Amino acid sequence: MSILQDYEKIKKDIGEYKWNCIDFYLQLYPNLTLDKIIYNEKNWNKYNDWFTKYRMKSIVVSDFWETDYDDIRAIATFGLDGKQFSQVIVSVDEKEINNVLGTEWGESESGAVKNAIASVVAKDFDKYLCFPKISKCSPLLQDIYNTVKETEATICHITDDDWENYYADKYTNKDIQQLKSEIKLYDLENIITIDDGDYKIIGWGDLETLFNDDIALEKEREEEMFI
Repeated sequence: MSILQDYEKIKKDIGEYKWNCIDFYLQLYPNLTLDKIIYNEKNWNKYNDWFTKYRMKSIVVSDFWETDYDDIRAIATFGLDGKQFSQVIVSVDEKEINNVLGTEWGESESGAVKNAIASVVAKDFDKYLCFPKISKCSPLLQDIYNTVKETEATICHITDDDWENYYADKYTNKDIQQLKSEIKLYDLENIITIDDGDYKIIGWGDLETLFNDDIALEKEREEEMFI
């Protein structure tokens, strides 16, 4: 059995989430390596204790806003043991926030609303922590994601003319084919559509809620270094 096959077997045995958390653990303890954890009983026991008992989870909500879709969206950063790993735009039902607050969210102070949002998304902490990183996606998918995230309409409309005027100098049909592969990989069939009516590409609003914007998170870290 090859090393990769052995890794896949261990991943299957312990579960994908626990396997993924080894990467976070290694960032906290850079003197270790993957093989030193999974093939060393002492190190594995320490990791297992950390995973099951001692992980200190954190959620920081830095901003929130109301959308036209009867939800509240917020920028939430998820961390372990004081280190931030994932920044996600979360979508939360207004009723859930109101239930936590005991009143209408619009009548509450900003800090209280942020805490309520953190409380609501905490139940899915593990899911958000392991969202796919936008930095690992193709430049075209990143471009669509950023347009959805940054435009007031929360959508990316690219007509054939738009493609020729603003995209064709950067992307080719090969990039379109790669995008199609990513749509399938990340289950985005209803989120990104290609050759949809008069549009070459449409990125719908929920796209901004499906990735870890690790690029934005790293930029924030760099900016903090110069404050």
